[in-house]
Amino acid sequence: MKAFIESQGGGWTESKLVYVRAFTSAKNVNGGRVKTIRALYTSAMHWGFKIKPTGYIYGSIYAQGGNPHGVSGTQDGKAQVESSTNPVMDAVAHHTKRFLDLASK
Repeated sequence: MKAFIESQGGGWTESKLVYVRAFTSAKNVNGGRVKTIRALYTSAMHWGFKIKPTGYIYGSIYAQGGNPHGVSGTQDGKAQVESSTNPVMDAVAHHTKRFLDLASK
């Protein structure tokens, strides 16, 4: 991921890429989701991005696991299917709407 963001150098060095938010998922509830997002945010700070975390202002954040740093899905490791064990889609919709509202200003 860092390599991809580094490849966008022209955009972030000219302040064209200003805001950042992060999404993550893990196979289990305590799978390092917060640490993953915080690591991405550390890189974003280095590049001068403005970080807009999800926060606790919307109920879907609690339903998806209560991660105020960004939306976090928990994959269903037993079934080995592409499904989430927590209701993450409402949080994704809220997260995206807030981000686009911010970026449009």
